[in-house]
Amino acid sequence: MKGPLSLPTWTPGKATEVSTWDVDREEKLVRKWASKDGSGDKEQMDWAKYGKAFGLIETSDRENFGSYHYLHHCIRDGDLCVAWEALPAVLNRLGYAPTDVRRSLYNHIKKHYQQFKKEPPPYRFERIIGDPMMRPGTWNGHEVTDAMLQQTADDYEPLYHRAPVSIDHKFEGLGDGWVSRAYYEDGMLKGDYADVPTEIADAIRENRLLSRSVVLNPNEKNELTELLGVGLMGANVPAVTGLPPLSESEIRANFASEDAQVLTCTITEDDDMEKIDRKTVFERARDFFKTAFGMEIKVDGDGGGGTVSFPDDETGKLTAELADANTKLVAAEKKLAEQADVKRLADAEAVVDRLVADKKIVPAVKEAGLAQLLAALSASETRVTFEKKGESLEMGLDEALAKCFEAQPKLGLSGEAARAEGGEDSGEKAEFAQKCAELAKEKGRELTGAEMQQVQKELAEKAGGAK
Repeated sequence: MKGPLSLPTWTPGKATEVSTWDVDREEKLVRKWASKDGSGDKEQMDWAKYGKAFGLIETSDRENFGSYHYLHHCIRDGDLCVAWEALPAVLNRLGYAPTDVRRSLYNHIKKHYQQFKKEPPPYRFERIIGDPMMRPGTWNGHEVTDAMLQQTADDYEPLYHRAPVSIDHKFEGLGDGWVSRAYYEDGMLKGDYADVPTEIADAIRENRLLSRSVVLNPNEKNELTELLGVGLMGANVPAVTGLPPLSESEIRANFASEDAQVLTCTITEDDDMEKIDRKTVFERARDFFKTAFGMEIKVDGDGGGGTVSFPDDETGKLTAELADANTKLVAAEKKLAEQADVKRLADAEAVVDRLVADKKIVPAVKEAGLAQLLAALSASETRVTFEKKGESLEMGLDEALAKCFEAQPKLGLSGEAARAEGGEDSGEKAEFAQKCAELAKEKGRELTGAEMQQVQKELAEKAGGAK
């Protein structure tokens, strides 16, 4: 973007939700709506009207489609409407806006969010890169070695636990960012912090926040290797001394969080597409890699397009970083899957223990692996539906099997328990208990649920024949 820049007059527009936000399609509809003859041609454009649909305008070149940025309105039934689906996309790209207008643009979009009775994500667009969090030494009576710091970096996985960043160790309420990456470099444990509020980044720049203090948990060997959080310190003195000030760490624009919605624009050979639009795409790619990875890339070609090339050493570095990130992602997914398996088995064992305690199954069924079967069934996405008293009940396979066991009469009917499981009156109950006791004595063991059900069936048939 080339300055000076201005925001258009805030135009509420009708709050509208669109099924799919296609920025190219919607921009062409805005062109037709803003043109005097409905053609969308540049020569017929009412530029003041056209600008109402956007968030930022390059005032030095108003009569150029490429001077209008952050489209978030659409045309529906001939009216200018604000599109809900476009608002998150604007915020996710807000880091590309110059710093002097970024806050104003955020407030502009925030007012649109409020039209939908919602609040936007907090205003935070800073990242801190390569902050030295800890060095080897003895701190608060704990020895910290280089090997332990390397282990801390290797074990840190944000997918499993996002270590929060907070002012003065106040790990409560809203956070002030999180550790997106931990690594061992130059004899220190370093970290990258994402989603740091701009006001906190400014305090670091002005040396009002000077240092940091990490929170580590001990592992099974009582070594401090689990990163829990990072406190940013102002007047307080950290336990770990001898580290560079926070202000020496690199502070960058935080373009988008991991939850950012990806907006895909297809560049085609179209009469309505100006050369400057395609050129802008490549310029933004160059700016992104320079800011995000510190990489200088070369853009070849005229204003109508071009190619992007990377230096060989930088390409290898980026490839290695992506491969390392993918390895960590696979390991984290495996760890989460293992934890899910452990939880499913623990839940299933609790169900089986309850069935045994309620005398719905004999211990031998538990020992045969019922808990393992229930755990395996719980991992299935298959659902079953039962009709009960006119009501449909949907549940997983594991829950359905457990329900079948729960519906059985209690076992151990050779004694007093049998007397509570008979028919509808006391005479039927007594007869049922007597038959079960006789059969149990004959077999020399407690009856199974199926055997008790057979006794009930025979008694019911006998009663029906007598009538």
